[in-house]
Amino acid sequence: MRWLPLLAITMGLACRRNDTRAIVPDPTPKADADPAPKDPPREEFTLLHGKSIDLRLRAVRHVLTPELPRREAARADDAYLLDRKTAVLQAFSLDSGALRWSKPATLCSVLGATSGGAFYAQGSTVTHYPRADGVARAQTLAADASALLPLRARLAVLRSDHQIEVLDGTTAASHGAVALPFAPYGHRSTLVESAYGTACAVSAPGPDFEVACVTDAPALAWHKKYPLRKPTDPPGTYFQVRELGPRFVLVSSWFSSGGARRAVVVDLKDGAELARLEEEIATTVATETGALDGLFATQPTTRLLSPTGVVRWTSTEKLNDSASAVLFDGTLAVASFHAIATGASLLGFDPATGAVRFRGDVELLPIGHSKYFNATSVSIAAGALALRGREAGQDYLELFDPKTGKRLFTELTGSVF
Repeated sequence: MRWLPLLAITMGLACRRNDTRAIVPDPTPKADADPAPKDPPREEFTLLHGKSIDLRLRAVRHVLTPELPRREAARADDAYLLDRKTAVLQAFSLDSGALRWSKPATLCSVLGATSGGAFYAQGSTVTHYPRADGVARAQTLAADASALLPLRARLAVLRSDHQIEVLDGTTAASHGAVALPFAPYGHRSTLVESAYGTACAVSAPGPDFEVACVTDAPALAWHKKYPLRKPTDPPGTYFQVRELGPRFVLVSSWFSSGGARRAVVVDLKDGAELARLEEEIATTVATETGALDGLFATQPTTRLLSPTGVVRWTSTEKLNDSASAVLFDGTLAVASFHAIATGASLLGFDPATGAVRFRGDVELLPIGHSKYFNATSVSIAAGALALRGREAGQDYLELFDPKTGKRLFTELTGSVF
């Protein structure tokens, strides 16, 4: 499953302590005397477990907290951290590292952020901490909140009754709710903000699957159902949502040894079916303008296909079952990983021939495990290839030269999951 913007909200699902490895020390931030909003930082910063990372300088800019936070969320220049010991919610500037305010909160909830402040969900109660002063304002929804998603200047709340309620991003006032026509699939990536300003969800793959997108009005933008299984599919045919957003939904077979291989790609703009083929596809490949350019397969062999299923090239490289890909400056960068095991690799291919141009030196923590999950993505951040992984045992951000694959920056921490 592809990871979406580096400034997206960060959510934890478990309540345990993990070790952390700080790369660059930084003095304790001082209080900010002027919390007035600044211009957006042009995606120059991202937040990773209490550290403000400067993507252009490729360095840790500030250590906002020496402790691994229980929850964290970021939007534009704002970072919100929940301390796992004291249950204090703190607001920082990613640029200056300055502390804006600290407020008491509670543990084990969902945290999100908009340009208007932090939003904190515990059961059916959603609490808004305004950006300027952090003075909490709570309200009770009709059902428990399971996910929070920034949606333009507002906040989309996925409720346990399968409705998306939209709150004002500054006042937290409700603008109404829209019922999804199905139960959303998944627990870590249930809802996504599309590139078209909508909140989108997908159902679990069965005989068919459904996709729906909701505007910030709120209103149902569109909803469509797609056939998936065939009566002739042999036993052992399994399907997964392999990619959700920001432009496409990819549902494909997974671990289909002896089963049918099939993939369907849906456009989140209007629900158009962009591709349907009898192949197991790990990830989509988009042009730099966002149009669907190809489909990347890792099983049973590594191949790049056209959206119509024509094989453009085949590689002898042995990759894991899951992948994320980005086409940038004439190179196809592919992050390969196993969805239920630790680790990742990064390779750069010639998009025309499949020749390997580089192999990234990915640095990861040595982790033994039994039950595990792994979600890794590659994207472009400040002119570099950004490899970001969220695993059961570690989180990381690594930046690479897009031409040579040379690693330029690494930040590894234990996971909050």
